Amino acid sequence: MNKHLRQFLFATNTLCLAACASAPGEQPAELVSNAERLLSQGVSRFSEDNYAAALLHFRRALDEYRLIDDADGAFESSINIARTRLAMNQVDKASEWVAAADRLIAEYQPARANEYRETTALLEASILFREGDTAAATEILNTLVNSQNRTSRLNSLDLRTRIAFATATDQQTWLERYRQAIKQNAQASTLHTARLLRYEAELQTTKPVSDSRYEDALKLYRKLAHKRGIAATLQEWSASDSEYGAYVSAEQKLLRALYIRASLKDQRNLKRLFQQYQQLAADNGMPMDRAERVQYWNEELDKPGFNRWNTVMAEFGTYPK
Repeated sequence: MNKHLRQFLFATNTLCLAACASAPGEQPAELVSNAERLLSQGVSRFSEDNYAAALLHFRRALDEYRLIDDADGAFESSINIARTRLAMNQVDKASEWVAAADRLIAEYQPARANEYRETTALLEASILFREGDTAAATEILNTLVNSQNRTSRLNSLDLRTRIAFATATDQQTWLERYRQAIKQNAQASTLHTARLLRYEAELQTTKPVSDSRYEDALKLYRKLAHKRGIAATLQEWSASDSEYGAYVSAEQKLLRALYIRASLKDQRNLKRLFQQYQQLAADNGMPMDRAERVQYWNEELDKPGFNRWNTVMAEFGTYPK
């Protein structure tokens, strides 16, 4: 196991933070402290959804680790850069950084390649899932979900369960495996539990029980101020409301999620939200002018260099101006 400070981000839409203690004697403390500080700052900025700042800190950490020829630190920095690029929906750049991390370990630590390979393989599966290639992602995960490393197994099961729900195949089976992995891993986080509650809510056939699960997930995300988790839960709950004909409640939840997505400049997921909004408009017989505005913004988001975030928030605002 790496003896330097570890600041890894889990390669799932429930991105968590993990750290290991550093061991004395490998590098003088004054040489690694600045690199560790930059890496830690990058993790903090990532958790705040400030990806531009996170990327800057991770790049600077990489430079510091390269100056002292620290392969472990350079690997960690490279992987976090890849994860940040993926969070920014820069899939090609994320893939480039995963490949760079693999090359680095092959050159500096060939005897430990398998240990590090689980980290890069999980991120590769995340990239494939983002690109819609669930079959290729699943093929990678078939090995990782049986990893002897409990944390690697947990994160792999997290992604594998997401694929099961995204493709509506074997959902209950993977949900149970994910539930057991959370119980068996002391490092399982609140974010894992919140994700589990969302899965449970989706499989419920009784609306009050489903609502309760979504509410519990929201409470956990709110405690962590996890904006993306809050928005995702609101969108999923909105879809559930729509299925049961609770259109007013469904629209209210979408508007709450819309504000968060737009404030985060989350173009990919805001696009999905407007598509969901269009379906809600069709189901609900929404007034024509509002339905047209939803369609308008859905099309605007496809334009290169879109930057009208404040206008979107103002147009769909629910508070007085």
